[in-house]
Amino acid sequence: MMVPESLVGGLIGRCGSNISRIRSESGATIKVYGAKGEQTHRQIHLGGSSQQVALAKLRVDEYVYSQLIQQAGGQQSV
Repeated sequence: MMVPESLVGGLIGRCGSNISRIRSESGATIKVYGAKGEQTHRQIHLGGSSQQVALAKLRVDEYVYSQLIQQAGGQQSV
């Protein structure tokens, strides 16, 4: 799956804490490809059983969605 570069740092978390939590919860392997700042999106590879991958994808999607909602909320004028 592809994730916007601007969100990858938060997805990984400080010292890898967020991505480690997703790995532990789902049992999936998660690899992030591409160097920081190299492109607008980075590839995230999820591996494991179909259930493990589905849960990991759900957690990544939840994170990305929450960040996009926060960004959109901060850009609206009152």
